Amino acid sequence: SIQKSIFINFFYLMYNREVISYATLKNYKTNLVSEHLQDRHPYLELPFNDRYDKSEVYKAVFDREIPKLVEILQMFNLKDEKYRDAFISLNEIAAHQENKDMMITQGLVEIASEFIASKHLDVRREAMLLLGSLLSIKRAREKVNENTIYGLRNMLYDEHREAREACGWTLCRMTIGRDGVDIVNDWDLTPDLIKSFLKYSETLKNEEAIFLIYLLESFGYMLEIDNSIDYFLKTGILKRVNYILEQKDDKIFIEYKNRVHSLCLEFEVKFTMNHSGKQEGIEEEIIFTACKFLKSEVYDEIKYSVMVLMSCTILLEGKVQSSKYPEHKIILDLIDLLYHPNEDLHRYVKNAIINISEYPLGAEILTKRLSPHFHFMDEIFGIKMVKHLSKIIPKENELVEPPILPVDRLDELKLYCSNICNLIKNHKEQVKTAIEETVRLTERLIPFLLVKNEKGFQELVANTLFLICNTEIAEKEPNGREELRNYIDQYGEV
Repeated sequence: SIQKSIFINFFYLMYNREVISYATLKNYKTNLVSEHLQDRHPYLELPFNDRYDKSEVYKAVFDREIPKLVEILQMFNLKDEKYRDAFISLNEIAAHQENKDMMITQGLVEIASEFIASKHLDVRREAMLLLGSLLSIKRAREKVNENTIYGLRNMLYDEHREAREACGWTLCRMTIGRDGVDIVNDWDLTPDLIKSFLKYSETLKNEEAIFLIYLLESFGYMLEIDNSIDYFLKTGILKRVNYILEQKDDKIFIEYKNRVHSLCLEFEVKFTMNHSGKQEGIEEEIIFTACKFLKSEVYDEIKYSVMVLMSCTILLEGKVQSSKYPEHKIILDLIDLLYHPNEDLHRYVKNAIINISEYPLGAEILTKRLSPHFHFMDEIFGIKMVKHLSKIIPKENELVEPPILPVDRLDELKLYCSNICNLIKNHKEQVKTAIEETVRLTERLIPFLLVKNEKGFQELVANTLFLICNTEIAEKEPNGREELRNYIDQYGEV
């Protein structure tokens, strides 16, 4: 009985294995893979081919992935949803450079250019987004045609904000390269960008922020090209950008406010790169707007505001506007920025200060305001500041009781004198130049020898006078030693 039981169990197991193996093999032959072509698509017999819909949007694999979607876009009279889904699928894989290259080869720049004129919002938007991905590559920009420009121009005024944002993004990507800027200019698309910006920035609606940001970024790329500035001059766009910067309402553009401000200031910087742009900037008084951002907490806003000042103060009118600003606020804020930790910003600030100092009133204000910051005064101007410092120290005939200095201004005058002495001490090799450029320098310094309560200060003045008196100077200038002797002879008893 034991042997019989073992035999029955063995027979049962063997039978089940054969059944399972047969079922598996049958399933393999029916549903899966065969080594023979006759068992594979497209060699399968009907009704398989009848069930296959070529317009069905799905992701193929390997080399068929992009061509399959291109085939769908080239079919006629499909539902708009089919085209939309095809573009969505293409946009999902357009992030890879290899895929972009294949898409360009497959003619998707030309195909997408036709679809951006579609009446279906989602179709033209997705087509425009794909076009933006491709036009960041120069090889794709070479395939731009009339359909591309026609679609871009129309979509700049699209009633649907989503479509306009896609158009702005595409233009931003397209103008990254110089050839892209040339395409926009050559096809006369720049005026439409400007008109669109003016139209949708008129009411400063929060929902338009992203579209305006894309256009401002495009303007930034375009203004880096020399011949592009002519398209922007006297169009009213600088006035509009300045108007945006003047707004104090925190509810405008909300989370995009800082980005909009930075791009607007950057636009003003690049707009004022040439003389005509600077002149229009002076007329629009952009200096008065930009200076309000010198105390901003956002670095880009500070940087671009300083660069606006640096650019506009090259012209005389810009120096005047900066010098006459109430309470010398522009100059004071620039001096404060000399302590900013960013070294690149220092360079812009110093250039702006130097530009302002070339106007007499600006030089006078800077001399007084920079005096407490001797390190920066020396770094920016060096020995040249001796001339300006000496002008605000009274001469003998300007004193009420010579050689006594006015008590109410003594501390202020001592600071100016100390700066002169330290500048001469730090630049001994340039003392001759300082003396030649300064009228009666010795006469202005001698009264400070009477400040008896500060021996260190007296010694500094005495050493400076000694250095001046022992310097060979031009014949047209009075000799410092002789001037000192005459002064002592006249006021020695004092």
